[in-house]
Amino acid sequence: MNKSDFRDALYLRYGWELTGLQSVCACGAPFNVEHAMRCLLGGFCGMLHNEVVHVFENAFTEASYKDVKEEPELQVLNGEVFHYKSAIKDDEARSDIRVRGFWRRLRHAFFDVTAFSPFARSYKSKSLASVFRQHEKRKNREYGERIRQVEQGDFTPLVFATTGGMGPQATIVLKKLATRISERQNKPRTMVMAWLRCRLSFALLRTSLILLRGSRPYRPIRKEYAIELVVSEAHMEVCR
Repeated sequence: MNKSDFRDALYLRYGWELTGLQSVCACGAPFNVEHAMRCLLGGFCGMLHNEVVHVFENAFTEASYKDVKEEPELQVLNGEVFHYKSAIKDDEARSDIRVRGFWRRLRHAFFDVTAFSPFARSYKSKSLASVFRQHEKRKNREYGERIRQVEQGDFTPLVFATTGGMGPQATIVLKKLATRISERQNKPRTMVMAWLRCRLSFALLRTSLILLRGSRPYRPIRKEYAIELVVSEAHMEVCR
């Protein structure tokens, strides 16, 4: 990181008020940290998500799992009924990562990554731990039942905060990964765990800084014009 990135990282980490931010986002909304972390313009939110997925995919490979696939398609539904109305039912639904044999021998394990900004106004009255649990429950309602019933696999949500924290289930996955990598590569488990945490923290931090300071393409406000009225009032000759 350069010095301005390092300063921004400190301010984000401790929740201090950042200086030098633009007043209006390219999408037209007032710009602040909360808006920066959720604005979809520019594709930066997808970049953050993909960086975390990449770290996990690489870690599964480092742990010597042979069948690792990014964005696997889920099987098409044929009339299956799920308990939760929020369950994902799209024919082209995918999870983020699929690994064979992670939780149980020869059985597929599916993972889906989500990251949230703890600066959102809706979270100010909640503890960080409760927000992590909220997002884990949401992901389980969306994917868990379908993956257990249709894919006959296991599902684990991987929830992260843009400031670097992770949910309980992501922590369990990371510990299991660290143990396997340490056994396969004959390295201290604590060292591997620190390495994995560091990689995830920097993936989240760097992409969060892009969300904050990245240049989003300007989206002009489109106005609807009555073309026929304009031509008539300007006495323009219509070309044929």
